[in-house]
Amino acid sequence: MRRAREPVNLVQVLFGLKYKPNWSFRIVPYKLGWKMYCDHQTTHSETGGPTIVHHGMAVPDQPRWGVITWRRWVFDQLILCETHEAGEFFSVNGVKPFAPQHGSAAIDYGAPA
Repeated sequence: MRRAREPVNLVQVLFGLKYKPNWSFRIVPYKLGWKMYCDHQTTHSETGGPTIVHHGMAVPDQPRWGVITWRRWVFDQLILCETHEAGEFFSVNGVKPFAPQHGSAAIDYGAPA
């Protein structure tokens, strides 16, 4: 089996993407496809210290998607990242009802590769 082709239109979107300060975006080979990462520094929700976060999303194998479609896909992935971060910090009376999973238990944002 061969790796899916690099999604050049996605690369073009990521190259021109401006978001929050200290957020960066990259794609890397992943299994037979690609994975996009949103990396950023944040405050650890429990210790209060700085931490680097790497949100990983499997990139769908969509060779016909143009820049406009990839732009929307990236935006949707950022909404998932922000939802994850909101779950980290949202607390009512010391309870975090929407605390996200991490590591192997975490959801893989985006389409399966």
